[in-house]
Amino acid sequence: MLADARPALLREAALPGGLVFEQKPDGFRTLLFAGLSRAHLQSRNGADLTSAFPEIAVAGRSLPGPLVLDGVM
Repeated sequence: MLADARPALLREAALPGGLVFEQKPDGFRTLLFAGLSRAHLQSRNGADLTSAFPEIAVAGRSLPGPLVLDGVM
């Protein structure tokens, strides 16, 4: 989950399967483990961030799953 330093952003055509990206100016890089009426937010170091973002956890419980989402909070 660590970012790599790059001198420039990749061209859109360079990404396979229509992937989309954006720069991360600041925030928490977070994984959301969701589905089956449960949700858990985790930092890249494995720390539990669920209590820091309760509204995201609530929304995650309503997702079909199981699934894992990677994003920035």
